[in-house]
Amino acid sequence: MFPKRFAWFAVATLAAGLLAAGLAACGGETEAAQDCEPGTEVFCKCQANLGEGTKRCRDDGASFEECITPDGACSELEPTTTGQGGAGTNTDCRAGQQFACTCENGEDGTQTCNDDGDALGVCSTEDGPCGSGEAATSGTGGSGGGSRLLFEPCGEASECKSDSCEMGFCTKECGNFSECADDGGIQGECARFAGGTLQVCAPYCEVQSDCLDAYGEPSACGFGVAPDDPGYGFAVCGDWEDELSPLPEGLDCADDLDCSLGIPGAERVCSFEACIAGCFEDFDCPGSDLCSSDGSVPGSCF
Repeated sequence: MFPKRFAWFAVATLAAGLLAAGLAACGGETEAAQDCEPGTEVFCKCQANLGEGTKRCRDDGASFEECITPDGACSELEPTTTGQGGAGTNTDCRAGQQFACTCENGEDGTQTCNDDGDALGVCSTEDGPCGSGEAATSGTGGSGGGSRLLFEPCGEASECKSDSCEMGFCTKECGNFSECADDGGIQGECARFAGGTLQVCAPYCEVQSDCLDAYGEPSACGFGVAPDDPGYGFAVCGDWEDELSPLPEGLDCADDLDCSLGIPGAERVCSFEACIAGCFEDFDCPGSDLCSSDGSVPGSCF
């Protein structure tokens, strides 16, 4: 599936650039291979939990500049290798990598990245995990009487450690996505709902069932942009009301599953490795529109 958090404007620009390069090649012109589109910026993460930023593709299109955060340049998390000899892919952390953390009692400890490279373990000291009832300072930081962590299902605020239950899951108010971490690492985003009046941490999703099965209505899987930087997008569960949106066109893809969140009347399909508006059946089209597809190849709504 698509990355959980991505510079969606940059992805669209890159897809357009690759398409233009392909058309030029068809016309007989030869262009040097590029790893990235010169001038575009993509999301990057810093080592030692120092936050996130962006890095710019150099003019030669062969590499990126330093990872830059609001506080300046940082040492970026090293890429992991996928498959056998596969290309490097940026993840939340490197499997087995350790990060400094602090227990709520002030004792220093470490957190270790899991084997999948997508989450950190609990904060532990020489004597073991942080004391009973404590968590690393990078955790929820809640003071409620409940025991449920961020994004666990809930019926009322008292069940949550953060003392806040919205849209069927434990959450808390936030300013950016780095604040949306539970004891297993960052699993969600800081998103706006209810016309922008509610800004809370929300869990990642890939399709509608991720939200409905875990939290029930009114939570739905929709595309949103980061409140602190509208250049970054994500898909999370929440009550989007009439603002429920599909993934943006131009996102790179390998198949149709990479493009669609399963929103009725708002299908996206993969065509020439880029997500576009399309349909396979009438259900995928808005209103009373019909789909031109026979079900085997993508069609258009009319």
